[in-house]
Amino acid sequence: MLRKMDLSALDLDIIHSILALVCSDDALRFAMTCRAAYTVAMPYFLADITLGEGWSNRGPEHIDRFCAMVQSNPTYFLPKLRRLTLGSTAFDHRKRGVTGVTHHKGLTSALLLAKVLVQATGLSTFCLHRAESTLELPSALGDALASLPNLLDIRLYGAGPRSLALLSRISSRLRYVELEMTTKLDFVRLEPISVLVKGRDRFLANLSSSLEVLKIMQDPRCVQELEPDTVWPNVNRLDLGGGTITLAEYARAFPSLRILHLASITCDDGIEPARWAGLDVLTTKSPLPIAGPVRRIELAYDLDVVEDAVTWTPGTTALLQQTSPVVLACCPTLQMLQCIARSVHSLRFLQIFMHKPIFPSATDAEDLDTWVSTRIPLLASVPLVGLTLARNGDFVTDANEPSRIASAIASHIPSLVFVGLNTTTSPPTRWSDYLFTWYRVVSRLQGEAPVLTLLSQSHADTVMRDLLSTPR
Repeated sequence: MLRKMDLSALDLDIIHSILALVCSDDALRFAMTCRAAYTVAMPYFLADITLGEGWSNRGPEHIDRFCAMVQSNPTYFLPKLRRLTLGSTAFDHRKRGVTGVTHHKGLTSALLLAKVLVQATGLSTFCLHRAESTLELPSALGDALASLPNLLDIRLYGAGPRSLALLSRISSRLRYVELEMTTKLDFVRLEPISVLVKGRDRFLANLSSSLEVLKIMQDPRCVQELEPDTVWPNVNRLDLGGGTITLAEYARAFPSLRILHLASITCDDGIEPARWAGLDVLTTKSPLPIAGPVRRIELAYDLDVVEDAVTWTPGTTALLQQTSPVVLACCPTLQMLQCIARSVHSLRFLQIFMHKPIFPSATDAEDLDTWVSTRIPLLASVPLVGLTLARNGDFVTDANEPSRIASAIASHIPSLVFVGLNTTTSPPTRWSDYLFTWYRVVSRLQGEAPVLTLLSQSHADTVMRDLLSTPR
């Protein structure tokens, strides 16, 4: 007979090891079981704290209660605090009256939290929503953040000049910085509020040796405007979105990039492309001037629906020719497939995403067979090992259709070993969330259709992972 395990019989060191592995909610549940469990587990619950969630109207009083609790025994509660998130209502006190809802800034709460943060020397991750308006509060809060010794990860949403000024004087050796700018900055006047001083506020120059990941959304020009000469040699991932930049300046500033994600970015580089020696993964929502080998590329746009297809098509062709990807995800037009067949013989894994009906008839029925028989043969000379085809909606209604279509695709590409067809009934937001049914070519006989076998889910997951990691 199996006996119930009594956790109280375990050594305290073992209990601490277990609690270090569980999430904060599970630590709280365990803490609520008895007084002894509360004493041991409550600090682990405080490892990851969120105050002022968007759905909560508790505002500053939530912070006040948190500060009162940890200050009651700071040496007990604070050493385990590792991650702190301040939501959009953290310092926003909402009071409903006769004239409606009024908002009051939690100035006292900001001062209380500043006193706590100064003692939270183990804090490694800090996330702040409505960053710019929050940093208008007493400077003690910004001073406390700037003084933290072990902060590795900071994320500021609704950021602006005050957020940039804070980053310029932070003492921790941050590895991860994420900024979502609230408005486009006027770098000529440095905003009406003169909190940024060119030459003093040297955007992240203090992190030139530690920074590894940088994400800037809405207005990424702060790098080239505030810090035109600094190099961050250890940054391996850069995400930029929403603005016009000189891409070559970012190649100079971040020479060791492995991953580059670009969203709604336009470039003023002219005809000279940007180059990275070791760029491994590129995701872009527009064709950009980049040259040099890139192992994996995701072209997250559809030339059939963009308004500027006349200029985007040659830009896309040039990007593919100059980067020679091994893995490519795209919404290919006829011209793109012809370009791949003509110039991209480095390709081993192609992911095709179709967001419009394939050869629709008058009744909106698709003629997938015609698409496969007229488009896929263009890739016959490309040494593809894997190919996926994902469509917007149900793939087929007949249970026998997927294997037949997979066989037809494989028959046109002699080198093809794996074929994946999407089984997602509604299109996910991200291409990486599409689900596929995978087939493997097991034999090819002269004059006959290839013989395929259906892969198990576990095998399919391994195949997908290996294909995405195909080396050059």
